[in-house]
Amino acid sequence: MALTPEDTEKLLAFVKREPRTMQDIAHLLGRSWLTADSYVQQVKERTGLVSVKVFRKGSPGALKLVYYNHADSLAGEDLRTELFRQIRAGRRKTDFDFFEVYQHVLDEKKSSALQAPLIPLLRQASRSVLCFSGNLSFLTAREGKQRVLSAVDELVERGVRVKVLCRVNAATMSNLSLLRPLMGKGLIEVRHCYQPLRGFVIDDSLASFRTEESAGMYRAGELAADASVVYEVRDAEWVAWLQKVFWQLYRTAPDHETRVRQLERL
Repeated sequence: MALTPEDTEKLLAFVKREPRTMQDIAHLLGRSWLTADSYVQQVKERTGLVSVKVFRKGSPGALKLVYYNHADSLAGEDLRTELFRQIRAGRRKTDFDFFEVYQHVLDEKKSSALQAPLIPLLRQASRSVLCFSGNLSFLTAREGKQRVLSAVDELVERGVRVKVLCRVNAATMSNLSLLRPLMGKGLIEVRHCYQPLRGFVIDDSLASFRTEESAGMYRAGELAADASVVYEVRDAEWVAWLQKVFWQLYRTAPDHETRVRQLERL
């Protein structure tokens, strides 16, 4: 049975009061444990308002606990609170260097490279992709003979949900138009937001972000040439935090259709 808006509201209200087991949710909704588990995953991917913690994972007595992501959940640690403050204050990609996050991740759970193809990254997604973008220019890129846009099309065909934060203004309309033919299935959502991050969070397992340094921003001799670095993070705790950053920005961002209508009136 498909998840209804009524069941979504009921589930969110239930876990907002206190964390609940999957069995509690199944009983509340009158569904099987497996159906409740599927519903929770759908609510997580569509809204970002719930998270799941597995205790005694891999054992016969494994327990799944579902809890609500309150707005202040980013403020549990001074370091991350400060990082989020810097991200929230930024508007352009030069306003925040992702290395500020990367430096705190354990060495064995991160990697970096000067170049990293985007298409193989997107193909790793099985459920969701959260995209932090500026003007959606990555959609026009080619890797070999394939356009990155075709990889996004593949995601939609596989039922992967894609949510995008980007600038929606006169300069981005042509790139945005590339996505519109893929929005018919309701799996791609775009919202307007000026923010400094450029990257992707793939499912719950991987985050990949690019930082670019322009030699023109430095004094002569400080940086010989423009530089670009791709940082990958596979630390579950940091990936979860980056998901929360996305949802905090996403919830208050206007949808692209509202923004476009206003722009067309100018």
